[in-house]
Amino acid sequence: MLRFVIGKRINYLNTTDQDKEMIDQLIKPIEDVFSHLGAGHLGDYLDFLKPLYSKYLNFNDPSLKFKQYFDDQVLKHIGSLDPSNPQDLLDHLLLEKDTLTNNSLKTVGALAIDFINAGTETSSSSIEWFFLAMINNQEIQNKAFQELKNLNKNNSMITLLDRPNTPYTNALIKEVSRRYSIAPLGLPRSTTSDITLCDTFIPKNTQILLNLHYLFTNEKYWENPMEFNPDRFLNNNNRSDTYVPFGMGPRNCIGQGYASDILYITIANVLLNFKIVSPNGEKVSDKEFFSLTVHPKSFLIKLLSR
Repeated sequence: MLRFVIGKRINYLNTTDQDKEMIDQLIKPIEDVFSHLGAGHLGDYLDFLKPLYSKYLNFNDPSLKFKQYFDDQVLKHIGSLDPSNPQDLLDHLLLEKDTLTNNSLKTVGALAIDFINAGTETSSSSIEWFFLAMINNQEIQNKAFQELKNLNKNNSMITLLDRPNTPYTNALIKEVSRRYSIAPLGLPRSTTSDITLCDTFIPKNTQILLNLHYLFTNEKYWENPMEFNPDRFLNNNNRSDTYVPFGMGPRNCIGQGYASDILYITIANVLLNFKIVSPNGEKVSDKEFFSLTVHPKSFLIKLLSR
């Protein structure tokens, strides 16, 4: 995501001073922001209580650090911008602006922040749940590996071009998103006018939440919903009416395509190259940790090279 938005990446294996600076100014603040946003407080609904809650004071520091980093990146990109050869999303956003005023630059920086916030925490949470699901379902993991191995005879990297030929892996990824919903209430929406739905009157400007957790674990729609079973998505069963992890309609998640690609590339190549187990050979607890997204509680994994 960093490379897509600002043309940078962090090397976690051989960390340089520049990598450490990015972790301090970017990654750690992202984690802090999501942690603060995920903790509910009365001040979220009663403005006069906000000064009494340390949450709002603690929230300012990572937010300002995060914003300053992107303000600096916008200025650096202006200095190196080649209109005939844009290098990343930030370059493209700058080229879309007719005039680079202070307000337009703030808008560009804010859009870049939105992409980073939405694209890092969500994908990483889904991948954490994938690792947990594979530790606890070894037969399913092996079935996906065999599919990928039979496809990939030359031991090359799995690419998006392989996706149509890996139906079980595709189903596995969908089942991770269904069984372990990282955003159980989706994104909030509001009504633009008064409406009556199923004999219930909903006034204008009412906040609406889609209870994805209920939808994905309801026996009315899913057989044995608490069981991790990718087979439920096979045989052309797309379940477009009840499987909506990215929302639905014209206002669904703008990053759906990108997120789906990232999850496929990451999960398929991990499955092809490693066997995923726990260090002690036992199953891992799937109890959740709630922030703005839902994570599994911390657990250890062991990767065995295939």
